[in-house]
Amino acid sequence: MGWSLGLLALIHGYDVVFANKTSPFVHLQHQISGDAEGRFERGCRDIYYVLYWVVAFTLIRITVMNKVLEPIARWGGVSSSRKVTRFGEQGWLVVYYVISNTVGMYVMSTQPHWLNTRHFWIDYPEGHRQMSSLMKSYYLVQMGFWFQQIFVLLIEERRKDFVVMATHHVVTCNLMGWSLYMNYTRIGNAILCCMDFSDIFLSSTKCLRYLKLEKTSVVSFVVFILTWVYTRHYLYMKI
Repeated sequence: MGWSLGLLALIHGYDVVFANKTSPFVHLQHQISGDAEGRFERGCRDIYYVLYWVVAFTLIRITVMNKVLEPIARWGGVSSSRKVTRFGEQGWLVVYYVISNTVGMYVMSTQPHWLNTRHFWIDYPEGHRQMSSLMKSYYLVQMGFWFQQIFVLLIEERRKDFVVMATHHVVTCNLMGWSLYMNYTRIGNAILCCMDFSDIFLSSTKCLRYLKLEKTSVVSFVVFILTWVYTRHYLYMKI
């Protein structure tokens, strides 16, 4: 926690004192010159913004887990330190997925592809190079989250599912990187919303089981199955 807070303070200090609030770690880069809507395109300096959010999510995650979620677990009767940690990890995912899905749906509602999949391809690729600041920041922050997930796997205690989770995260980052490079951000936005929604209920079910709320966890799991089938199969096939 300490190193991430110090690094963020250093980045923001450099941005204000030396970079005149133009640091690529803090501010979106590659704004299209003369564009009436102030839109952006992808570029090499985007990696700095992604790295910033890797550090930011490291600090946010440990703060939310230690200060909010783990105390809730103890208050709820979870006595094992291992289960308290697991509750914190899954609770953090619930928090993140709720926020990311809400923001993702809002971003989609401002874009041409809202409830109209034809706009995934209309005017592609030239008409898809330009991104609003909202779309670009959303996409890069999502990439930062998934790269941070890889970082967490590498620095925390190795678990049985390490290879599976590492493979999942690497593939996710690879898909997001290539979708940005190939200007598939509209499709990427829709897929992220489909993936995030059902994950809310998967992690919620795990949290409820740690709290020994068995009946509620069963209801949550049923909701997970229904949303998983609907979003990851029915809606995904439409994309």
